[in-house]
Amino acid sequence: MLLEEFDMDEYIKMERRDSYEDGHEDGLAMGLAEGLAEGLAEGKRLEQLYVVHNMFQKSIPAENCADLLNENTDFVNSVYSLCQAHPDWSDEDIYNALKEK
Repeated sequence: MLLEEFDMDEYIKMERRDSYEDGHEDGLAMGLAEGLAEGLAEGKRLEQLYVVHNMFQKSIPAENCADLLNENTDFVNSVYSLCQAHPDWSDEDIYNALKEK
């Protein structure tokens, strides 16, 4: 009697729905983790840029700035170049310009 009530099509639909929900939850968790990691990296880079920008404004040479921050000299030179070319730019303006390179 149990076999007579079993509906294979309904069973397949149920399995697909469960699989979709599981995949959706996994995808959402992965997306949140990736977004958090990217946000943290962007925040760290903005903080570094803020410090380099301040050192530029205090006329600290780029080489000294890189040494003090243990930062890549190319990054510091790029920031200094943008600061010289665009003294009115904010840290976010400089950050966006560096992202476009």
